[in-house]
Amino acid sequence: MVTAVPARSTLFSSNGCSNNIETFRVAIHGLVAEARVPRLFFARRLPLLLAGYSPAAPFAAADVELAVVPGSKRGLWDVALANERFPDIVGADLAAQRVEWVIAKETVNRLPRFIHVHGAVVATANQSLLLVGHSGRGKSTTAVALAQAGLTLFTDDVALIGREDLRPVSVPRPIKLDRGSRMLLRRLGLAIPRAARLRESVSRVVLPGQPPPDVPGPPVTKIVFLAPERGERSELRTMIRPRP
Repeated sequence: MVTAVPARSTLFSSNGCSNNIETFRVAIHGLVAEARVPRLFFARRLPLLLAGYSPAAPFAAADVELAVVPGSKRGLWDVALANERFPDIVGADLAAQRVEWVIAKETVNRLPRFIHVHGAVVATANQSLLLVGHSGRGKSTTAVALAQAGLTLFTDDVALIGREDLRPVSVPRPIKLDRGSRMLLRRLGLAIPRAARLRESVSRVVLPGQPPPDVPGPPVTKIVFLAPERGERSELRTMIRPRP
């Protein structure tokens, strides 16, 4: 189910030409992000990437606002915030991915009640497991495989864990799975349709193990440090909670 419901509007450029603009509004743990993009190029791409996010209330003020505008040359795009700009992104696919990434980055940075960890979180009914490791070491593939086996998948990349109770909450970003990862998962019975992905970004809603957006999981009790190199062993550690 696509929950990023766009609101349509029309803006006019300085030369008087009409440009159809689509406004996407999503929410993550009490914050609202709004993206204004050219409808012709992004009306299909962004709903796929934002499908896992919750819809924002219609009249809630936006905490994060960004816009996509044409770049310096044809086929290039700029993603602009109030005080930051990502210029000359090549192609609408990469620009759409950048929009989703900025939404995730800006909202996560404004949630100080959570610990932010570059890692994946999966959970049983009683405990959560944090997977950490360098990019490309298999966090996403392992997390999705565990979700396919029946675990709950809270995130594959950006973990939000409560500072007081160590309980994770969902970060419903699309999950990046390259061709090799998709082939491995297919052997486990998970077939990902082409229409559900944009390049290597797979829509969160077609993958297993998605929890309710604002319901914390059980506390993180163990951490797996994935091996930095192939052929080396990963390491499992038990979390030691600080004394009150």
